[in-house]
Amino acid sequence: MSELSAVTLSLLGLTLLVTLCLSIMILRRDHPHHVHTLWYIFSLTLCSVSVLFLYIYENATSGQNTFLSGTPGTIATFFIDTSMDVRGELHILAILGALFILPQILSYLISGLFGCGSPPVLVSTISKVVTWSFIKFLCILSGILAAQSIFALYGHPYLYPKDSIRKCVDAIFMISLSFFIMVMYYKVEVLHAFIVKRPRLKRFESFARFMTRYRKSPV
Repeated sequence: MSELSAVTLSLLGLTLLVTLCLSIMILRRDHPHHVHTLWYIFSLTLCSVSVLFLYIYENATSGQNTFLSGTPGTIATFFIDTSMDVRGELHILAILGALFILPQILSYLISGLFGCGSPPVLVSTISKVVTWSFIKFLCILSGILAAQSIFALYGHPYLYPKDSIRKCVDAIFMISLSFFIMVMYYKVEVLHAFIVKRPRLKRFESFARFMTRYRKSPV
């Protein structure tokens, strides 16, 4: 987004705001607590990182050493860098999801050939954890970008006022994406419940009975 003009950025930001508002309107009736949780995570990140930026900037310009110049500074930098690494977060969540789900699917298919399969467990829980982890990651990233947008108004030579709009649009994009993913997650959940009730799924029930034909039902 760095090469876009101010007008284009403004129009993009407006479009993202509309998307954000529509997503919240879809969620607010059935999931108001989730809406509040995401905004709390965003607000907490925005406030804490803004204070951190201001503290570092004030002490850097005055030439004073701060407690962030040593190990605490390294930890703070690592946290911000990690919280802004979207690709790294996706890789970690994909690996964790695969480690929990793929072995269950493989063991079900292989042992099921002999009628000893056991259907995968906790798949819904694992997918929910992975999805919510990414949603919260995007909220934190949005809060950091919003803090950078504020920092750009006074934080030269590190950032300049011209960077403020771009950082603000980036922040709106991330928070809009987090709410949009939440909408998709709950819509897919409803769609799955609808599909499961369809009569044609009886063939899958016979397949499941074949794969688990030698397993005894729990008493």
